[in-house]
Amino acid sequence: VESLVERLGARPVILTLPVGIERSFSGVVDVLGNRVLRFSEADEGRTVLTEEVPEELRDRVRRERERAYETACEYSEELMEKYVEGDDISRREVEEALRVGVLNCEITPVFCGAALRNKGIQPLLDGVVSFLPSPADRGRIVGTTPDGKREVVREPSEKDHFCALVFKLQFDRHGEIIYTRVYSGVLKRGQQILIANKGKKERVGKIFLLHAEEREEVDRAGAGEIVALRGLKQVQTGDTLCDTRHPIVLEGIAFPETVISQAIEPKNAVERDRLLDCLSLLSREDPTFTWRYDEDTGQLIVNGMGELHLEVIVHRLMNEWKVRASVGRPRVWYRQTAAREAQASFTFERDFGTRRHFAALEVRIVPDPEVLKPPVELKLDPQLVPREFWPAIEEGLRGAVESGGHLGFPWIQMRVQAVGGEARPGESTTVAFTAASVEAFNRAVEKAGKILLEPIMRFDIFVPSEYYGGVTSDLTGRRAEIHRSRLQGNGQRLEGTIPLAETFGYMSTLRSLTQGRASMTLEPCGFAPAPAEVVERFSF
Repeated sequence: VESLVERLGARPVILTLPVGIERSFSGVVDVLGNRVLRFSEADEGRTVLTEEVPEELRDRVRRERERAYETACEYSEELMEKYVEGDDISRREVEEALRVGVLNCEITPVFCGAALRNKGIQPLLDGVVSFLPSPADRGRIVGTTPDGKREVVREPSEKDHFCALVFKLQFDRHGEIIYTRVYSGVLKRGQQILIANKGKKERVGKIFLLHAEEREEVDRAGAGEIVALRGLKQVQTGDTLCDTRHPIVLEGIAFPETVISQAIEPKNAVERDRLLDCLSLLSREDPTFTWRYDEDTGQLIVNGMGELHLEVIVHRLMNEWKVRASVGRPRVWYRQTAAREAQASFTFERDFGTRRHFAALEVRIVPDPEVLKPPVELKLDPQLVPREFWPAIEEGLRGAVESGGHLGFPWIQMRVQAVGGEARPGESTTVAFTAASVEAFNRAVEKAGKILLEPIMRFDIFVPSEYYGGVTSDLTGRRAEIHRSRLQGNGQRLEGTIPLAETFGYMSTLRSLTQGRASMTLEPCGFAPAPAEVVERFSF
Protein backbone atom coordinates (compact mmCIF):
# COMPACT_ATOMS: atom_id res chain seq x y z
CA VAL A 1 0.00 0.00 0.00
CA GLU A 2 2.90 2.35 0.76
CA SER A 3 4.43 1.69 -2.66
CA LEU A 4 1.09 2.56 -4.32
CA VAL A 5 1.44 6.00 -2.76
CA GLU A 6 5.21 6.39 -3.34
CA ARG A 7 5.49 5.04 -6.87
CA LEU A 8 2.10 5.77 -8.39
CA GLY A 9 0.92 8.74 -6.36
CA ALA A 10 -2.33 6.85 -5.75
CA ARG A 11 -4.80 7.40 -2.94
CA PRO A 12 -5.57 3.88 -1.65
CA VAL A 13 -8.65 2.87 0.34
CA ILE A 14 -8.04 -0.44 2.12
CA LEU A 15 -11.13 -2.65 1.98
CA THR A 16 -9.64 -6.01 3.03
CA LEU A 17 -6.78 -6.84 5.40
CA PRO A 18 -4.83 -10.11 5.56
CA VAL A 19 -5.24 -12.57 8.41
CA GLY A 20 -1.77 -14.11 8.77
CA ILE A 21 1.17 -13.76 6.38
CA GLU A 22 2.95 -16.01 3.89
CA ARG A 23 2.13 -19.67 4.64
CA SER A 24 0.03 -18.73 7.66
CA PHE A 25 -2.24 -16.53 5.51
CA SER A 26 -5.69 -18.01 6.11
CA GLY A 27 -8.25 -15.36 5.16
CA VAL A 28 -9.09 -11.68 4.97
CA VAL A 29 -10.88 -9.12 7.08
CA ASP A 30 -13.80 -7.46 5.30
CA VAL A 31 -13.23 -3.89 6.54
CA LEU A 32 -16.68 -2.49 5.72
CA GLY A 33 -18.43 -5.62 7.02
CA ASN A 34 -16.22 -5.85 10.16
CA ARG A 35 -15.84 -9.62 9.80
CA VAL A 36 -13.25 -12.24 8.91
CA LEU A 37 -13.73 -14.29 5.74
CA ARG A 38 -11.99 -17.67 5.61
CA PHE A 39 -11.89 -19.83 2.49
CA SER A 40 -12.08 -23.61 2.53
CA GLU A 41 -9.02 -25.31 1.03
CA ALA A 42 -11.03 -28.52 0.51
CA ASP A 43 -13.02 -27.00 -2.37
CA GLU A 44 -10.46 -24.39 -3.55
CA GLY A 45 -12.05 -21.49 -1.71
CA ARG A 46 -15.61 -21.97 -2.92
CA THR A 47 -16.93 -22.28 0.64
CA VAL A 48 -16.61 -19.00 2.56
CA LEU A 49 -16.82 -19.02 6.38
CA THR A 50 -17.37 -15.86 8.42
CA GLU A 51 -15.93 -15.17 11.87
CA GLU A 52 -15.47 -12.29 14.27
CA VAL A 53 -12.39 -10.12 13.90
CA PRO A 54 -9.60 -11.34 16.24
CA GLU A 55 -8.64 -9.05 19.12
CA GLU A 56 -5.19 -8.19 17.74
CA LEU A 57 -6.67 -6.82 14.49
CA ARG A 58 -9.63 -4.87 15.83
CA ASP A 59 -7.87 -1.51 16.21
CA ARG A 60 -6.39 -1.70 12.72
CA VAL A 61 -9.75 -2.66 11.20
CA ARG A 62 -11.52 0.17 13.05
CA ARG A 63 -8.97 2.72 11.75
CA GLU A 64 -9.25 1.53 8.15
CA ARG A 65 -13.08 1.48 8.33
CA GLU A 66 -13.08 5.07 9.62
CA ARG A 67 -10.75 6.12 6.80
CA ALA A 68 -13.03 4.45 4.25
CA TYR A 69 -16.09 6.19 5.72
CA GLU A 70 -14.33 9.56 5.74
CA THR A 71 -13.22 9.13 2.14
CA ALA A 72 -16.75 8.12 1.09
CA CYS A 73 -18.17 11.24 2.78
CA GLU A 74 -16.14 13.39 0.40
CA TYR A 75 -18.33 12.15 -2.45
CA SER A 76 -21.76 12.33 -0.78
CA GLU A 77 -23.16 15.26 1.22
CA GLU A 78 -26.01 13.07 2.48
CA LEU A 79 -23.50 10.53 3.77
CA MET A 80 -21.46 13.31 5.38
CA GLU A 81 -24.52 14.51 7.35
CA LYS A 82 -25.27 10.99 8.58
CA TYR A 83 -21.64 10.42 9.57
CA VAL A 84 -21.35 13.71 11.51
CA GLU A 85 -24.68 13.15 13.29
CA GLY A 86 -23.77 9.55 14.17
CA ASP A 87 -26.68 7.99 12.23
CA ASP A 88 -26.51 4.42 10.94
CA ILE A 89 -24.83 4.12 7.56
CA SER A 90 -25.40 1.10 5.34
CA ARG A 91 -22.61 -0.62 3.48
CA ARG A 92 -24.36 0.08 0.19
CA GLU A 93 -24.32 3.84 0.85
CA VAL A 94 -20.57 3.75 1.52
CA GLU A 95 -19.85 1.69 -1.61
CA GLU A 96 -21.96 3.96 -3.82
CA ALA A 97 -20.08 7.03 -2.56
CA LEU A 98 -16.67 5.36 -2.99
CA ARG A 99 -17.69 4.34 -6.50
CA VAL A 100 -18.02 8.01 -7.46
CA GLY A 101 -14.41 8.55 -6.40
CA VAL A 102 -13.25 5.50 -8.35
CA LEU A 103 -15.06 6.59 -11.52
CA ASN A 104 -13.42 10.00 -11.18
CA CYS A 105 -10.03 8.20 -10.98
CA GLU A 106 -9.34 9.85 -7.62
CA ILE A 107 -9.23 6.87 -5.23
CA THR A 108 -8.06 3.25 -5.50
CA PRO A 109 -9.83 0.49 -3.54
CA VAL A 110 -7.28 -2.08 -2.34
CA PHE A 111 -7.99 -5.79 -1.78
CA CYS A 112 -5.57 -8.54 -0.75
CA GLY A 113 -5.56 -12.29 -1.34
CA ALA A 114 -3.81 -15.32 -2.76
CA ALA A 115 -4.95 -16.20 -6.27
CA LEU A 116 -3.21 -19.59 -6.28
CA ARG A 117 -5.29 -20.80 -3.34
CA ASN A 118 -8.43 -18.76 -4.13
CA LYS A 119 -8.30 -16.86 -0.86
CA GLY A 120 -9.65 -13.32 -0.93
CA ILE A 121 -10.68 -13.54 -4.59
CA GLN A 122 -14.44 -13.37 -3.97
CA PRO A 123 -14.26 -9.94 -2.22
CA LEU A 124 -12.04 -8.71 -5.05
CA LEU A 125 -14.60 -9.75 -7.68
CA ASP A 126 -17.37 -8.18 -5.60
CA GLY A 127 -15.28 -5.01 -5.63
CA VAL A 128 -15.08 -5.14 -9.44
CA VAL A 129 -18.89 -5.21 -9.55
CA SER A 130 -19.31 -2.53 -6.89
CA PHE A 131 -16.72 0.02 -7.99
CA LEU A 132 -15.59 -0.33 -11.60
CA PRO A 133 -17.49 1.24 -14.53
CA SER A 134 -20.19 -0.89 -16.16
CA PRO A 135 -21.15 -0.68 -19.86
CA ALA A 136 -23.94 1.71 -18.82
CA ASP A 137 -21.34 4.03 -17.27
CA ARG A 138 -19.34 3.98 -20.46
CA GLY A 139 -22.40 5.08 -22.38
CA ARG A 140 -22.90 5.01 -26.11
CA ILE A 141 -20.30 3.69 -28.52
CA VAL A 142 -19.52 5.68 -31.66
CA GLY A 143 -18.54 4.05 -34.95
CA THR A 144 -18.79 4.84 -38.63
CA THR A 145 -20.56 3.50 -41.69
CA PRO A 146 -18.44 0.97 -43.66
CA ASP A 147 -17.41 3.71 -46.11
CA GLY A 148 -16.23 5.87 -43.18
CA LYS A 149 -18.26 8.90 -44.28
CA ARG A 150 -20.81 9.08 -41.47
CA GLU A 151 -20.82 8.53 -37.71
CA VAL A 152 -23.09 5.84 -36.25
CA VAL A 153 -24.06 5.58 -32.58
CA ARG A 154 -25.07 2.51 -30.55
CA GLU A 155 -26.53 2.64 -27.03
CA PRO A 156 -25.53 -0.03 -24.44
CA SER A 157 -29.00 -1.56 -24.61
CA GLU A 158 -30.47 -4.82 -25.87
CA LYS A 159 -33.12 -2.76 -27.66
CA ASP A 160 -30.57 -1.20 -30.03
CA HIS A 161 -29.17 -2.91 -33.14
CA PHE A 162 -26.56 -5.63 -32.55
CA CYS A 163 -22.92 -4.55 -32.56
CA ALA A 164 -19.80 -6.27 -31.12
CA LEU A 165 -16.00 -6.22 -31.34
CA VAL A 166 -13.69 -9.24 -31.62
CA PHE A 167 -10.77 -8.60 -29.26
CA LYS A 168 -8.99 -11.97 -29.16
CA LEU A 169 -8.66 -15.29 -30.98
CA GLN A 170 -7.43 -18.47 -29.36
CA PHE A 171 -7.06 -22.08 -30.42
CA ASP A 172 -7.54 -25.06 -28.12
CA ARG A 173 -8.12 -28.78 -28.57
CA HIS A 174 -11.71 -28.11 -29.66
CA GLY A 175 -10.83 -25.52 -32.29
CA GLU A 176 -10.99 -21.75 -32.56
CA ILE A 177 -12.46 -19.53 -29.80
CA ILE A 178 -13.42 -15.97 -30.72
CA TYR A 179 -13.57 -13.64 -27.70
CA THR A 180 -16.17 -10.96 -28.33
CA ARG A 181 -17.48 -7.93 -26.44
CA VAL A 182 -21.14 -7.13 -27.21
CA TYR A 183 -21.75 -3.37 -27.17
CA SER A 184 -25.42 -3.24 -28.13
CA GLY A 185 -28.38 -5.39 -29.11
CA VAL A 186 -28.64 -9.17 -28.84
CA LEU A 187 -26.68 -11.94 -30.56
CA LYS A 188 -28.44 -15.29 -30.95
CA ARG A 189 -27.10 -18.72 -31.81
CA GLY A 190 -27.45 -19.42 -35.54
CA GLN A 191 -27.89 -15.72 -36.36
CA GLN A 192 -26.39 -14.36 -39.57
CA ILE A 193 -24.09 -11.41 -38.90
CA LEU A 194 -22.03 -8.97 -40.93
CA ILE A 195 -18.26 -8.58 -40.51
CA ALA A 196 -18.60 -4.87 -41.18
CA ASN A 197 -14.99 -3.93 -41.91
CA LYS A 198 -14.73 -6.77 -44.46
CA GLY A 199 -18.25 -6.67 -45.90
CA LYS A 200 -18.66 -10.42 -45.40
CA LYS A 201 -21.54 -12.36 -43.83
CA GLU A 202 -21.27 -15.41 -41.57
CA ARG A 203 -23.51 -17.44 -39.30
CA VAL A 204 -22.75 -17.83 -35.60
CA GLY A 205 -22.31 -21.48 -34.56
CA LYS A 206 -22.16 -21.55 -30.77
CA ILE A 207 -22.07 -18.96 -27.98
CA PHE A 208 -20.30 -19.62 -24.67
CA LEU A 209 -20.03 -17.87 -21.33
CA LEU A 210 -16.54 -18.44 -19.93
CA HIS A 211 -15.77 -19.37 -16.33
CA ALA A 212 -11.97 -19.85 -16.29
CA GLU A 213 -11.54 -23.17 -18.14
CA GLU A 214 -15.23 -24.04 -17.91
CA ARG A 215 -17.62 -23.06 -20.69
CA GLU A 216 -21.36 -22.70 -20.51
CA GLU A 217 -23.17 -22.82 -23.83
CA VAL A 218 -25.98 -20.26 -24.13
CA ASP A 219 -28.53 -19.33 -26.77
CA ARG A 220 -27.99 -15.56 -26.67
CA ALA A 221 -25.71 -12.75 -25.50
CA GLY A 222 -26.85 -9.22 -24.73
CA ALA A 223 -25.31 -5.75 -24.54
CA GLY A 224 -22.40 -5.52 -22.09
CA GLU A 225 -21.55 -9.23 -22.12
CA ILE A 226 -18.23 -10.80 -23.02
CA VAL A 227 -18.69 -14.17 -24.71
CA ALA A 228 -16.82 -16.71 -26.82
CA LEU A 229 -18.06 -17.64 -30.30
CA ARG A 230 -17.43 -20.58 -32.60
CA GLY A 231 -18.15 -21.15 -36.26
CA LEU A 232 -16.86 -17.88 -37.74
CA LYS A 233 -14.12 -18.71 -40.25
CA GLN A 234 -13.27 -15.25 -41.65
CA VAL A 235 -13.01 -13.29 -38.40
CA GLN A 236 -9.80 -11.74 -37.06
CA THR A 237 -8.88 -9.71 -33.99
CA GLY A 238 -10.23 -6.17 -34.25
CA ASP A 239 -13.17 -7.04 -36.55
CA THR A 240 -16.60 -5.50 -35.97
CA LEU A 241 -19.62 -7.83 -35.95
CA CYS A 242 -23.04 -6.26 -36.46
CA ASP A 243 -26.61 -6.59 -37.72
CA THR A 244 -26.63 -7.29 -41.47
CA ARG A 245 -29.22 -4.54 -42.09
CA HIS A 246 -27.63 -1.89 -39.83
CA PRO A 247 -23.85 -1.88 -40.46
CA ILE A 248 -21.38 -0.11 -38.20
CA VAL A 249 -17.58 -0.23 -38.02
CA LEU A 250 -16.08 0.31 -34.57
CA GLU A 251 -12.58 1.63 -33.97
CA GLY A 252 -10.26 -1.32 -34.59
CA ILE A 253 -7.14 -2.39 -32.73
CA ALA A 254 -3.87 -0.93 -34.04
CA PHE A 255 -0.95 -3.37 -33.98
CA PRO A 256 2.66 -2.12 -34.24
CA GLU A 257 5.10 -3.40 -36.83
CA THR A 258 7.23 -6.41 -35.86
CA VAL A 259 10.81 -5.45 -34.96
CA ILE A 260 12.70 -8.70 -34.31
CA SER A 261 13.08 -11.91 -36.31
CA GLN A 262 14.41 -15.42 -35.77
CA ALA A 263 14.96 -18.44 -38.00
CA ILE A 264 13.09 -21.63 -37.10
CA GLU A 265 13.55 -25.03 -38.69
CA PRO A 266 11.70 -28.34 -38.17
CA LYS A 267 13.76 -31.30 -36.96
CA ASN A 268 12.71 -33.35 -39.98
CA ALA A 269 10.48 -33.25 -43.08
CA VAL A 270 7.58 -34.86 -41.22
CA GLU A 271 7.49 -31.98 -38.72
CA ARG A 272 7.50 -29.30 -41.43
CA ASP A 273 3.79 -29.44 -42.30
CA ARG A 274 2.89 -29.46 -38.61
CA LEU A 275 5.15 -26.47 -37.97
CA LEU A 276 3.56 -24.51 -40.85
CA ASP A 277 0.05 -25.26 -39.56
CA CYS A 278 0.96 -24.16 -36.03
CA LEU A 279 2.62 -20.95 -37.23
CA SER A 280 -0.53 -20.09 -39.20
CA LEU A 281 -2.71 -20.65 -36.12
CA LEU A 282 -0.43 -18.63 -33.86
CA SER A 283 -0.32 -15.71 -36.31
CA ARG A 284 -4.13 -15.66 -36.35
CA GLU A 285 -4.18 -15.69 -32.55
CA ASP A 286 -1.58 -12.95 -32.21
CA PRO A 287 -1.57 -10.20 -34.87
CA THR A 288 1.81 -8.93 -33.58
CA PHE A 289 3.39 -12.25 -34.61
CA THR A 290 4.11 -12.97 -38.29
CA TRP A 291 6.13 -15.51 -40.24
CA ARG A 292 7.43 -15.86 -43.78
CA TYR A 293 9.48 -18.10 -46.02
CA ASP A 294 12.80 -16.56 -47.09
CA GLU A 295 13.35 -17.65 -50.69
CA ASP A 296 17.01 -16.61 -50.64
CA THR A 297 18.00 -18.75 -47.64
CA GLY A 298 15.21 -21.34 -47.72
CA GLN A 299 14.49 -20.62 -44.05
CA LEU A 300 11.28 -20.04 -42.14
CA ILE A 301 11.50 -16.67 -40.38
CA VAL A 302 9.28 -15.71 -37.44
CA ASN A 303 8.82 -12.03 -36.53
CA GLY A 304 7.70 -10.54 -33.22
CA MET A 305 7.80 -7.57 -30.87
CA GLY A 306 10.85 -8.54 -28.83
CA GLU A 307 13.03 -11.30 -27.40
CA LEU A 308 10.50 -12.36 -24.79
CA HIS A 309 7.67 -12.40 -27.33
CA LEU A 310 9.50 -14.86 -29.58
CA GLU A 311 10.61 -16.94 -26.58
CA VAL A 312 6.96 -17.39 -25.59
CA ILE A 313 5.99 -18.30 -29.18
CA VAL A 314 8.74 -20.94 -29.40
CA HIS A 315 7.84 -22.27 -25.93
CA ARG A 316 4.21 -22.68 -27.00
CA LEU A 317 5.19 -24.43 -30.23
CA MET A 318 7.31 -26.96 -28.41
CA ASN A 319 5.24 -27.48 -25.26
CA GLU A 320 1.61 -26.87 -26.24
CA TRP A 321 1.75 -27.99 -29.86
CA LYS A 322 4.57 -30.55 -29.41
CA VAL A 323 6.45 -29.38 -32.49
CA ARG A 324 10.11 -30.36 -32.63
CA ALA A 325 12.14 -27.51 -34.10
CA SER A 326 15.45 -25.66 -33.86
CA VAL A 327 15.67 -21.88 -33.59
CA GLY A 328 18.39 -19.41 -34.48
CA ARG A 329 19.50 -16.32 -32.61
CA PRO A 330 17.13 -13.31 -32.66
CA ARG A 331 18.07 -10.49 -35.00
CA VAL A 332 16.79 -6.97 -35.54
CA TRP A 333 14.19 -6.62 -38.30
CA TYR A 334 15.39 -3.43 -39.99
CA ARG A 335 13.47 -1.34 -42.57
CA GLN A 336 14.46 0.83 -45.55
CA THR A 337 13.22 4.12 -46.91
CA ALA A 338 14.07 6.38 -49.86
CA ALA A 339 16.47 9.27 -49.32
CA ARG A 340 14.87 11.53 -51.92
CA GLU A 341 12.20 11.62 -54.61
CA ALA A 342 13.08 9.75 -57.80
CA GLN A 343 11.50 8.40 -60.95
CA ALA A 344 12.49 5.55 -63.28
CA SER A 345 11.01 3.53 -66.12
CA PHE A 346 11.49 0.07 -67.52
CA THR A 347 10.34 -1.65 -70.68
CA PHE A 348 9.78 -5.39 -70.56
CA GLU A 349 9.93 -7.00 -74.01
CA ARG A 350 10.51 -10.72 -74.36
CA ASP A 351 9.43 -13.71 -76.40
CA PHE A 352 8.06 -16.75 -74.55
CA GLY A 353 7.24 -19.61 -76.86
CA THR A 354 5.26 -18.29 -79.79
CA ARG A 355 4.08 -15.12 -78.05
CA ARG A 356 5.69 -11.76 -77.47
CA HIS A 357 5.22 -10.09 -74.05
CA PHE A 358 5.47 -6.30 -73.84
CA ALA A 359 4.95 -3.73 -71.06
CA ALA A 360 6.41 -0.32 -70.29
CA LEU A 361 5.97 1.36 -66.91
CA GLU A 362 7.25 4.47 -65.14
CA VAL A 363 7.39 4.57 -61.32
CA ARG A 364 7.90 7.50 -58.95
CA ILE A 365 9.11 7.17 -55.33
CA VAL A 366 8.08 9.96 -52.91
CA PRO A 367 9.46 9.97 -49.31
CA ASP A 368 6.69 10.48 -46.72
CA PRO A 369 7.53 10.05 -42.99
CA GLU A 370 3.82 10.15 -42.12
CA VAL A 371 2.99 6.78 -43.72
CA LEU A 372 4.31 3.51 -42.33
CA LYS A 373 3.26 1.03 -45.01
CA PRO A 374 3.84 2.54 -48.48
CA PRO A 375 0.57 3.09 -50.38
CA VAL A 376 0.59 2.14 -54.07
CA GLU A 377 -1.04 4.85 -56.18
CA LEU A 378 -1.89 4.22 -59.84
CA LYS A 379 -1.82 7.54 -61.69
CA LEU A 380 -2.09 6.04 -65.16
CA ASP A 381 -3.87 7.06 -68.35
CA PRO A 382 -6.38 4.28 -69.24
CA GLN A 383 -5.83 5.15 -72.91
CA LEU A 384 -2.16 4.20 -72.64
CA VAL A 385 -2.40 1.44 -70.02
CA PRO A 386 -5.82 -0.30 -70.07
CA ARG A 387 -7.40 -0.90 -66.65
CA GLU A 388 -7.26 -4.66 -67.12
CA PHE A 389 -3.50 -4.46 -66.37
CA TRP A 390 -3.78 -2.26 -63.27
CA PRO A 391 -4.26 -5.11 -60.73
CA ALA A 392 -1.10 -6.79 -62.05
CA ILE A 393 0.84 -3.51 -61.73
CA GLU A 394 -0.40 -3.00 -58.18
CA GLU A 395 0.46 -6.59 -57.24
CA GLY A 396 3.97 -6.22 -58.67
CA LEU A 397 4.66 -2.97 -56.84
CA ARG A 398 3.34 -4.30 -53.49
CA GLY A 399 5.50 -7.40 -53.87
CA ALA A 400 8.58 -5.25 -54.57
CA VAL A 401 7.89 -3.09 -51.50
CA GLU A 402 7.59 -6.12 -49.20
CA SER A 403 10.51 -8.09 -50.64
CA GLY A 404 13.00 -5.33 -49.78
CA GLY A 405 15.40 -5.84 -52.69
CA HIS A 406 18.82 -7.42 -52.08
CA LEU A 407 18.80 -6.44 -48.37
CA GLY A 408 15.44 -8.09 -47.77
CA PHE A 409 14.16 -5.36 -45.42
CA PRO A 410 10.68 -4.00 -46.25
CA TRP A 411 10.30 -0.42 -47.48
CA ILE A 412 8.41 2.09 -45.31
CA GLN A 413 7.73 5.86 -45.01
CA MET A 414 7.27 6.55 -48.72
CA ARG A 415 4.68 6.54 -51.48
CA VAL A 416 4.90 4.42 -54.61
CA GLN A 417 3.25 5.87 -57.72
CA ALA A 418 2.83 4.38 -61.17
CA VAL A 419 2.78 7.55 -63.29
CA GLY A 420 3.17 6.39 -66.88
CA GLY A 421 3.35 3.43 -69.18
CA GLU A 422 2.53 1.90 -72.51
CA ALA A 423 0.69 -1.18 -73.73
CA ARG A 424 0.58 -2.76 -77.19
CA PRO A 425 -2.53 -4.54 -78.47
CA GLY A 426 -1.94 -8.27 -78.78
CA GLU A 427 1.47 -8.12 -77.07
CA SER A 428 0.90 -6.69 -73.58
CA THR A 429 0.14 -9.21 -70.81
CA THR A 430 -0.38 -9.13 -67.05
CA VAL A 431 2.85 -11.11 -66.61
CA ALA A 432 4.79 -8.47 -68.53
CA PHE A 433 3.32 -5.59 -66.49
CA THR A 434 4.04 -7.37 -63.19
CA ALA A 435 7.69 -7.85 -64.21
CA ALA A 436 7.96 -4.26 -65.52
CA SER A 437 6.54 -2.81 -62.29
CA VAL A 438 9.07 -4.70 -60.13
CA GLU A 439 12.06 -3.63 -62.23
CA ALA A 440 10.85 -0.01 -62.55
CA PHE A 441 10.45 0.16 -58.77
CA ASN A 442 13.94 -1.26 -58.15
CA ARG A 443 15.46 1.29 -60.53
CA ALA A 444 13.54 4.15 -58.89
CA VAL A 445 14.76 3.30 -55.37
CA GLU A 446 18.33 2.95 -56.66
CA LYS A 447 18.07 6.50 -58.01
CA ALA A 448 16.46 7.75 -54.80
CA GLY A 449 19.12 6.27 -52.56
CA LYS A 450 18.42 4.06 -49.54
CA ILE A 451 18.35 4.89 -45.84
CA LEU A 452 18.55 1.99 -43.40
CA LEU A 453 16.09 2.41 -40.52
CA GLU A 454 16.43 0.65 -37.19
CA PRO A 455 13.53 0.03 -34.77
CA ILE A 456 13.50 2.27 -31.71
CA MET A 457 12.02 1.23 -28.37
CA ARG A 458 10.54 3.45 -25.69
CA PHE A 459 11.79 2.47 -22.21
CA ASP A 460 10.50 3.16 -18.72
CA ILE A 461 12.98 2.15 -16.01
CA PHE A 462 12.62 2.45 -12.24
CA VAL A 463 15.98 2.30 -10.49
CA PRO A 464 16.84 2.80 -6.78
CA SER A 465 18.69 6.10 -6.30
CA GLU A 466 22.00 4.48 -5.26
CA TYR A 467 22.30 2.74 -8.67
CA TYR A 468 21.22 5.73 -10.77
CA GLY A 469 24.70 6.68 -12.02
CA GLY A 470 25.67 3.19 -13.13
CA VAL A 471 22.41 2.63 -15.00
CA THR A 472 22.50 5.97 -16.83
CA SER A 473 26.15 5.43 -17.87
CA ASP A 474 25.28 2.01 -19.23
CA LEU A 475 22.27 3.41 -21.12
CA THR A 476 24.42 6.14 -22.68
CA GLY A 477 26.85 3.48 -23.90
CA ARG A 478 23.94 1.72 -25.58
CA ARG A 479 22.99 4.80 -27.65
CA ALA A 480 19.96 5.51 -25.45
CA GLU A 481 18.40 8.97 -25.14
CA ILE A 482 17.00 9.81 -21.69
CA HIS A 483 14.09 12.21 -22.22
CA ARG A 484 12.90 12.46 -18.64
CA SER A 485 14.22 11.63 -15.17
CA ARG A 486 12.13 12.18 -12.05
CA LEU A 487 12.20 11.24 -8.39
CA GLN A 488 9.71 8.61 -7.35
CA GLY A 489 9.74 7.39 -3.78
CA ASN A 490 13.17 6.00 -2.99
CA GLY A 491 14.32 5.86 -6.59
CA GLN A 492 14.37 7.46 -10.02
CA ARG A 493 12.13 6.81 -13.00
CA LEU A 494 13.88 7.11 -16.34
CA GLU A 495 11.97 7.52 -19.60
CA GLY A 496 13.50 7.66 -23.05
CA THR A 497 14.30 5.75 -26.25
CA ILE A 498 16.88 3.15 -27.18
CA PRO A 499 17.65 1.20 -30.40
CA LEU A 500 16.23 -2.32 -30.25
CA ALA A 501 19.62 -3.79 -31.20
CA GLU A 502 21.05 -2.48 -27.92
CA THR A 503 18.41 -4.16 -25.73
CA PHE A 504 19.30 -7.80 -26.36
CA GLY A 505 20.11 -9.29 -22.98
CA TYR A 506 19.76 -5.90 -21.29
CA MET A 507 17.37 -7.13 -18.60
CA SER A 508 20.10 -9.37 -17.19
CA THR A 509 22.57 -6.46 -17.23
CA LEU A 510 20.07 -4.20 -15.47
CA ARG A 511 19.49 -6.78 -12.75
CA SER A 512 23.25 -7.15 -12.30
CA LEU A 513 23.78 -3.37 -12.03
CA THR A 514 21.02 -2.95 -9.42
CA GLN A 515 21.14 -6.26 -7.49
CA GLY A 516 17.78 -7.17 -9.04
CA ARG A 517 15.97 -4.10 -7.67
CA ALA A 518 15.28 -2.25 -10.95
CA SER A 519 12.32 -2.81 -13.24
CA MET A 520 11.88 -2.00 -16.93
CA THR A 521 9.24 -1.94 -19.64
CA LEU A 522 9.90 -1.64 -23.38
CA GLU A 523 7.55 -0.87 -26.24
CA PRO A 524 8.12 -0.08 -29.94
CA CYS A 525 7.82 3.61 -30.79
CA GLY A 526 9.03 3.91 -34.39
CA PHE A 527 12.08 3.82 -36.64
CA ALA A 528 15.13 6.07 -37.01
CA PRO A 529 18.11 6.18 -39.42
CA ALA A 530 20.77 3.68 -38.37
CA PRO A 531 24.28 5.04 -37.57
CA ALA A 532 27.22 4.48 -39.91
CA GLU A 533 28.64 1.54 -37.92
CA VAL A 534 25.36 -0.34 -38.35
CA VAL A 535 25.01 0.55 -42.06
CA GLU A 536 28.53 -0.76 -42.73
CA ARG A 537 27.40 -4.29 -41.82
CA PHE A 538 25.20 -4.32 -44.92
CA SER A 539 26.38 -3.97 -48.50
CA PHE A 540 24.55 -0.75 -49.41
